Amino acid sequence: MRLAEQLEVRTGEPVNAARISAGGVELEVPTGARRYDGAVLACPAVISACILGDQVDQVLPWLGEVAYSPEVRVYAARPSAEDAALGIHLVPPTPVFSVEMYSGRRGAWGACPPDWQWALVCASGPDSAELIQMPAEEARRALWARARSVAPELFPLEEAAVVHDIRWEHAIPQLPAGHYTRLAAYERRPPVVLAGDWTYHACVEGAVRSGELAAAAFGQA
Repeated sequence: MRLAEQLEVRTGEPVNAARISAGGVELEVPTGARRYDGAVLACPAVISACILGDQVDQVLPWLGEVAYSPEVRVYAARPSAEDAALGIHLVPPTPVFSVEMYSGRRGAWGACPPDWQWALVCASGPDSAELIQMPAEEARRALWARARSVAPELFPLEEAAVVHDIRWEHAIPQLPAGHYTRLAAYERRPPVVLAGDWTYHACVEGAVRSGELAAAAFGQA
């Protein structure tokens, strides 16, 4: 947080490319090019490889080889004062990976009023690979129907007042044997430093730690 307070935060400016040059890096965004002393690419490895383009070898030659599995989820919420506390986690192969439905008074993903119910349905890795190829509405209804086959008490999607489709093409890095041995040779050197869970450990905590290490490379940790 202390570091963020020192920075100008820009949103809605996707980075299309990064060009490394003497003394810094130039980021190409829809409004033009912006030059900085350095940059941290905290995104899936394959996206970082695309951003770096023909300069990827200057940062990490095998960057584009990191594979990912997708993740498809559906979040929905409806007004209902009825209490709910349902949590099911299954071991694939199953129709879904997990089904959760709770009253807002029990806590929630995000902000959910106490007199509402929320539900989150997550597909397994193989099913996500299938669902992410479908149009969002078709995938949403298919996943919700599969969830209700496992948990009939899950409310019908038609009753939801809020629905969010969560579709991550590059969700979970698939790290083969030898990944960390190869990664050990990577040196975080400005002006471009890589971050993301694949650079440390494939979990949320790993992503956070990778950000700390990236900041340390610039002497800001």
